[in-house]
Amino acid sequence: MSRSSFDAQVGLQRDTRDAGLFVRTSTCRSHPFVRSAARALAVGMLGIAGYGPASAAEPTPVPPSEPVQSPGPTPSPEPVPSPQPTPPAKAPVVTPLAPTSPAKSPTPTAPAEKPPERTSGGVPVEGVLRFEHHGLFRFRPELLLGGDLGLGASSVPSPLGVTTGVDADADSLAWASIRLRYEPTLFIGPSLEIHLALDALDNLVLGSTHQNAGGDVAFGLTGDAQAPPSSGRYGWKDALTVREAWVRWLAFEALDVRAGRMAEHYGLGLARNDGRCEDCDYGTLVDRAMVGLALSGFKLEAAWEFTAVGATSDLASASSRAADGQPTDLGQADDVTTYLVRVGQYPTTAAEQAARVKLLDEDRGWAVEWSLSATFTDQTLSSSEQTGSSSVECTPSGTLADGTPIQDYDCIRLFRRNAFLLRPGAWFRAEHRPAWGESIRFELEAAGLFGDIAHPQRLEDEDEKEAKAFSGFAFAAQVEWQRQTLKLGFDFGLATGDNGRHLGVNDGQDIVDPDDDGYATNSDLRNNHTITSYVMNRDFHIDQILFRQVVGAVTNAFYIKPWIASEVLKTDAATLTVRFDLLYAAAMRPSGTPGGGDHWGLELDSQATLDLTSGFRASLILGVLMPFDALADPDTGAKGDPAVSIRALLGWRF
Repeated sequence: MSRSSFDAQVGLQRDTRDAGLFVRTSTCRSHPFVRSAARALAVGMLGIAGYGPASAAEPTPVPPSEPVQSPGPTPSPEPVPSPQPTPPAKAPVVTPLAPTSPAKSPTPTAPAEKPPERTSGGVPVEGVLRFEHHGLFRFRPELLLGGDLGLGASSVPSPLGVTTGVDADADSLAWASIRLRYEPTLFIGPSLEIHLALDALDNLVLGSTHQNAGGDVAFGLTGDAQAPPSSGRYGWKDALTVREAWVRWLAFEALDVRAGRMAEHYGLGLARNDGRCEDCDYGTLVDRAMVGLALSGFKLEAAWEFTAVGATSDLASASSRAADGQPTDLGQADDVTTYLVRVGQYPTTAAEQAARVKLLDEDRGWAVEWSLSATFTDQTLSSSEQTGSSSVECTPSGTLADGTPIQDYDCIRLFRRNAFLLRPGAWFRAEHRPAWGESIRFELEAAGLFGDIAHPQRLEDEDEKEAKAFSGFAFAAQVEWQRQTLKLGFDFGLATGDNGRHLGVNDGQDIVDPDDDGYATNSDLRNNHTITSYVMNRDFHIDQILFRQVVGAVTNAFYIKPWIASEVLKTDAATLTVRFDLLYAAAMRPSGTPGGGDHWGLELDSQATLDLTSGFRASLILGVLMPFDALADPDTGAKGDPAVSIRALLGWRF
């Protein structure tokens, strides 16, 4: 369990005779008010956590666990420290707050009996109330050369010097970004957890929020300060955003209840990806209530997700916004609701993770996990697209930073939608460690998108060509073998494509025309009745340029990627690793590529990474893309030019 420099903990130590309360920090000395407040808080939490008077035989509680997104690859759990022994006392004692430097413990006058260690499933359980602090600071400079592919087709914009005619030879884009993600967890007793995730300056491009941005040029040239970004002022994002807030209750060693806004990760992250990797930029966040049940080694999970509730009172009423109270949903008919059902065998608690590690490292057995999942999404009516400025009486009174119009209650209209989508998924992982330093892993995830939307547009009259059907499929597989410092891997997968005008990632989509009046003349959209493409999650990375930058995500592709990695330097404090990847990608449907070709391209990526035991990681990443005929110019057929990416990734994880 990692802790920050300020680690507050209120714990309960009990033996067969009496109880003691203690408060510990690492930066502050005790204060009478702090001691009194801590004692009152700890005593009050005894009842919540289910602790009664001390007794010789007390039940074994369920251990608090790390917030594991199930199922999928999960790191080995960090060791949970055992409860700290305290000197015997006949009355509750408040230990002074620990000073900055370690303080010597008082020597007891008589040998003290060590209180029994509370465990569950072999995992030590700490006191009533404790915090865990986790987070990551990321600094990421990037240089992209020839990202527009010259004469080829790419969604990467050309430098402004080219488009404005000032510098026709310009071919590079360069920037640097930062992000601080802080994820504290509050554990209340052995079964209750409260999770929070905050992002500060999320993906902020350094230098993009000058305090005089858009103001007087002279002050912009002479000033040297930045302004904190906020939505609609100095940018389109707030400097600090709440990413997650949810609660988890573990009961009876079988029941797992979660509710709130949380990141969701399934399998390899092909469909749902929590975006927690050091190089991730997005993340799947869901609002839901979820119940999990463990029976005879199997896990059964069900969730009700609030995908979109449509019009709410704070957007439809100026008085409601001014009141700053609890907004309300203005009806259930326009709600987009998702139901999730999942079954399988996979670890979700710290005890189960520890058992998995024991099976692999001590018993030398195979660890096999699997899961089947399905989500069902439906919507009958829609109010999310409100009447626009074409109506004099119902002109939007304003817009949000993301472009959402603000309409008065009397101006909101409901449109027929009749949508139903099914997203099945499957995941499988098998891992074996036959000896120390040796391992083999095979992992596979498959996902699909099926269903239909009867009325994607807001049309007054019926249009027989308006309906859209969905039929897409994707899978990804990884094979990895390791012996000592050498790793070999082979990744492969596919995502179906469509013959529509757009790929559906960076360049547009083939489902709905934002301009309802222009829909009647959009023949490409009206004639594409079935959407057969599948777009993988944008945080599912397999390269540096082709799908990450040029296309935007893995779609309409079959790919293979062999790779090799080796630890070239290893000490007690640091490890230096180098890795080389070779990616080849072909188009599943050539008619759906910009150039109408069969082959996307060939990309070589190399990476050197330095890991320190302190949590610091520094990576230097080089990528070279050779585009093929699928990225040729759609008008002239000219082949695209090579592209080069040079990126550095510096992260501090705690």
